[in-house]
Amino acid sequence: MTRFNIKTFAGLLAVATLTAVAGCATTADDEVAEALPDHGLTSDGDRFTCRRIQVTGTRQRERICYTEAEWEAYQERVRQGVDAVRNGDRGDARPAEFGGPGE
Repeated sequence: MTRFNIKTFAGLLAVATLTAVAGCATTADDEVAEALPDHGLTSDGDRFTCRRIQVTGTRQRERICYTEAEWEAYQERVRQGVDAVRNGDRGDARPAEFGGPGE
């Protein structure tokens, strides 16, 4: 009986260790991204700003760096998406195309 308990304990310890290590893992890319400044100039001389954006489907935020013009375009896309949802716009998709009721 003691042998079974030791094997069980060793297995549980291994699983717990792997889980802890996997949960704490960071990549070199994450460390490099954190070391970069939050704003500055690109090689073309354009001003850029970095922000942390909440990504749908995860609790983590993603660091995104854009120029001022790219941020304006990003915000316009977000506005258009919100307006489309608010207005019930489904784009080109129609229920009849997917086996549902339609025209």
